[in-house]
Amino acid sequence: MSTGLNRIDKRRDIRMPITVDILQKILHSLPFICFSNYEIVTKYQFVSVLRKCLNFANIDTKCYKSHSFRIGAASTCAMLDCPRVVWIVGSSIICHAMTRTIKSTFKKNLQLETNNLSVLWQGKPGMRWEQVFNKIKHLITFIDPPEFLLLHCGGNDIGSSLKSVELIHLILNTIVKIFKLLPKTRLIWSQILPRLEWRNEVNHRALNNVRVRVNRKIANFVLKNNGFYIKYPELIESNTGCFLRIMIQQALQTFLTTNHIVSPPYGESGPWLNMF
Repeated sequence: MSTGLNRIDKRRDIRMPITVDILQKILHSLPFICFSNYEIVTKYQFVSVLRKCLNFANIDTKCYKSHSFRIGAASTCAMLDCPRVVWIVGSSIICHAMTRTIKSTFKKNLQLETNNLSVLWQGKPGMRWEQVFNKIKHLITFIDPPEFLLLHCGGNDIGSSLKSVELIHLILNTIVKIFKLLPKTRLIWSQILPRLEWRNEVNHRALNNVRVRVNRKIANFVLKNNGFYIKYPELIESNTGCFLRIMIQQALQTFLTTNHIVSPPYGESGPWLNMF
């Protein structure tokens, strides 16, 4: 068995980690190479721009690849006390929350830098639960797993061809796979919010009841597995997107003190929160 674990390719790995000095050179050369307003780029774009930046800075591209950003990253972050990370993954409402947050006084990290917490927003319009696992699996090929993973998804699945039992089964199976993929990450279930109208709606009340059942079942499972649960009791169908970022911020602040369930009212303020 040990023989099977040997590397097939016996060549010496010459890749080296990106140091602070090299990173500064890359950042200095970046404006001469490209310009983009997009926060998310493909791996091909990243590798291509990195190679051009290294060439511009007269750095050997054979020794420095995209993987160089990850070599020794975990131990280095621990020594430098780098920020704890939370991923916020979800559908279009996360996209809207991210856009409003970046433009507001909250900025990208929701003013949680004082708690040593960094936020990565990953919203996708129209996201359904069948896409969640592949999204997370794709993310960990580029960056280290987070300490917290907040999932806000499921509204686009209600009203689809899936019955409530099938949807619950799909979400639970996906969460189990996420637990195996990210064993040290703590999951946060963000409650599916009410809507004025669901997809393919015939009976609004019945579909809202599906939302309630799904939230209850998934929240119980996540809590039993040392996770967290955000409820939004004061949000109504007509204002679901307006205060979500404030409530997420308050919830994350609370979770850092180990409370597992939180229902943050959107009018509440605290020492961590600067209201507009």
